[in-house]
Amino acid sequence: MIDLDYLRSIGAVIRLQGREYLTHPGLLRVAHENGLKSIETELLSWDREAWAAVVRARVVGERGIYTGLGDASPENVGKQVVGATLRMAETRAINRGLRLYTGLGMTTTDELPGDAGSEPLDRPAPPPHGSPDAGMDADVDAAFKAVGLDPAQVRRWIAAAGRPPMDGRGGEYAGRVAAYLAGPGAPRLERWLRGGAP
Repeated sequence: MIDLDYLRSIGAVIRLQGREYLTHPGLLRVAHENGLKSIETELLSWDREAWAAVVRARVVGERGIYTGLGDASPENVGKQVVGATLRMAETRAINRGLRLYTGLGMTTTDELPGDAGSEPLDRPAPPPHGSPDAGMDADVDAAFKAVGLDPAQVRRWIAAAGRPPMDGRGGEYAGRVAAYLAGPGAPRLERWLRGGAP
């Protein structure tokens, strides 16, 4: 059985609107730690006019074979990802398959409808601008480490990009930033690490 305290310690769980949810990068890490071997996805339905998709994911590992379905349409995704409903359906299917594989019943942030996971109501107020290397709290460090990112590098990237430091924002905000930098933002971060613009 996978311990909730362990999930929190590696940044795999974030708090949104007073409830805890798994992150995709954290769930993927836990699945790999528990013998995940492969993930295959299959597009079951795609309505190009409605931008609605249904995807099935097949998760294979030491614990067996599990499948999960994921759907996405402009009606059940956030405003920022309306143009990516196909990818969101795939991510949701993978997350559901991985949750079955790991035995974790907790919902992931990507499975939340609409903009429910995009702006937590209980997020702390942003800290005043300060040094990018000021002490980040353990939740923030854990969120970046959970997706294989070096927290010090992330702080430098945030400062170079002209963003406020992460200090005091907590694990939920850091989890979203980490998921972005490990997913769609990875090319930007890689380009910056090679000497390009942030």
